[in-house]
Amino acid sequence: MLLRVPADSSLVGKTLSGSRLGDALDLSVIGIFRDGKTFVPTADEIPQAQDRLLVEGKQEELKTLQDLEIEEAQLG
Repeated sequence: MLLRVPADSSLVGKTLSGSRLGDALDLSVIGIFRDGKTFVPTADEIPQAQDRLLVEGKQEELKTLQDLEIEEAQLG
């Protein structure tokens, strides 16, 4: 699933580990698309507004993310 980080997201300014996406929702951010570049983030990466996060996890858990915009994306 591809998620866009809005400017007012609670993720902005926190590390991925600090966001507790993995602990609370059993989700993994396996890629970040930022400024035309793609990279695999570390736990210390800080999401920025308008980043697109490639997230792996159960779809029902993804629906609980109220402050992220879910995008339909064709990958591959």
